[in-house]
Amino acid sequence: MHQRSAFAFALSALAACAAGSGDGIHPPGDTPDIDAPLAPPDAMIAAPDAPQVAPPDAMAAPPDAAPDASPPDAAPDANPNGPIVTLSGTAPTAYAGHTTSVGSALSNDVCPTGTVLTGLRGRQRMPDQYNGPLWPACRPIVLGGSPLALTTGAPTTEMTAHGDALAGDVLWTRDCPDNQVVVGLDGRSGAIVDQLIVDCAPLAVSAQPPFTVTTGAVTQLAAVGIGGGSLFSPIACPAGQIGRGASTYYDGDPTFGLKSIYLDGIAIVCTTPVVQ
Repeated sequence: MHQRSAFAFALSALAACAAGSGDGIHPPGDTPDIDAPLAPPDAMIAAPDAPQVAPPDAMAAPPDAAPDASPPDAAPDANPNGPIVTLSGTAPTAYAGHTTSVGSALSNDVCPTGTVLTGLRGRQRMPDQYNGPLWPACRPIVLGGSPLALTTGAPTTEMTAHGDALAGDVLWTRDCPDNQVVVGLDGRSGAIVDQLIVDCAPLAVSAQPPFTVTTGAVTQLAAVGIGGGSLFSPIACPAGQIGRGASTYYDGDPTFGLKSIYLDGIAIVCTTPVVQ
């Protein structure tokens, strides 16, 4: 009885399936669409939005492993601290007065390194007012500024005084204005140098290399001495040169009784300022 009941139950189930009574998964009457895509298993379901971490920027600039791509100057300036001025050579001009007086002593006075002739010092013999021996006054020459300019600095250096100091001597000085230098002399002479006029001038430097130095308009300082003798040919440094000292003959006897106490002859020692 029991076996026949189980067999009858199985037959009933088969009959129900054939009649569409359901498959245990889909309800009766709900036939699945075999063309519909199957839902992916849970393993393929997208996870909730996670915070996005930006990958390292493959194109980002690398750390400063190398300096600016611009190459350094291939050839540095010849003078990395800027142009400088040097003084090249020394040579006297022609002499005013005499160089052959009996007993006359020669003195060559050149300004110290880096300095130029900016004035003169001397003794005027009294009461006749003739010139006794004289000596240079020097100041540093300075290059600077924009545009470039040559000026005179400090201090003033006096070279060695020559000859004997006599009772009644009057010491005199003649100094060029600031930023000017001695470039020549005018005056009068006969048996001795009767009168001197100092010629001064400013300096100019060309704006671009190769730099050239030129002198400006001449300024004449007040005359020293009296109007004896006759005008001597002016003595002056050549173009592009300036005073660097003085060459003098002094204390000679000009053979007409004035004793050995006067200025016999004088020249300006010149030099060439070079800017580079």
